[in-house]
Amino acid sequence: MAAAGGSWTFEDGKTAFSQEIAETYTPEPCLSSSSDELQYQINTVGPGRTDVGHSVDLVTADWKQRGYSVRTVAPPNPSISNNTEIAADLPDGGTIVYSVSTRRSSIDSQSRCFAQE
Repeated sequence: MAAAGGSWTFEDGKTAFSQEIAETYTPEPCLSSSSDELQYQINTVGPGRTDVGHSVDLVTADWKQRGYSVRTVAPPNPSISNNTEIAADLPDGGTIVYSVSTRRSSIDSQSRCFAQE
């Protein structure tokens, strides 16, 4: 989130993002599996960006520096405020997606799927 800048909230748009709150999330059914596996999902919302391309470049550089392989999910779309989406698969099997436009931005993360204990 630091590379993207600005103030970030959880998806309710009111609660400021904090690591402490994120650690209280409970796992949900895995989206990519029909089994009984679970995964964690955290969705955050941030401000829109005047220069969407520059913001994507900053986040891409940060993620690559961390060793993530970054891919474009949705190239800039002028008809919806230049919305652009990039994603990275994390070393632990999770996924992180950065979506940004001139109106808002979001970072959505999903852990790998894991068996219920």
